[in-house]
Amino acid sequence: MYLFDEQINPVMLRTLQGYGPPFSLMHSIYDVFGKSIKDPALIPQIAAGGYILVTCDRKMRNRRGKDGHYYILKEYDQRVLFLPRGFSTSKMRLSEQMAFLSKYWPSIHQQVCDSTARLANIHPNGTVVTHMEIYT
Repeated sequence: MYLFDEQINPVMLRTLQGYGPPFSLMHSIYDVFGKSIKDPALIPQIAAGGYILVTCDRKMRNRRGKDGHYYILKEYDQRVLFLPRGFSTSKMRLSEQMAFLSKYWPSIHQQVCDSTARLANIHPNGTVVTHMEIYT
């Protein structure tokens, strides 16, 4: 199952779930864990639930700084997909996000199933590009 972070509209995800598989595997972090949980405390829970985290926050893979969660992701061997740049609601209209996910999610899901990548980028054309197969 996929867990989308707080930057992705939960109502949109619930709408997509209604399309059936593989859309039904998409869940909002709000619907699963509620609001206001900080990433360092949340990552172990995400890993325990067997979710693949889907986020716009590319800083999560940084090794330094307050927003760099690389080491906690590594500790829990958490799989993470990074949505295309500009995907967050502050940069892309909800209708554009919905169109992107409706068009590309089946292909993205298949690419994720065919891969063992821990960290991967989703490009604007729906291609999943491995950033890191394993944590180093």
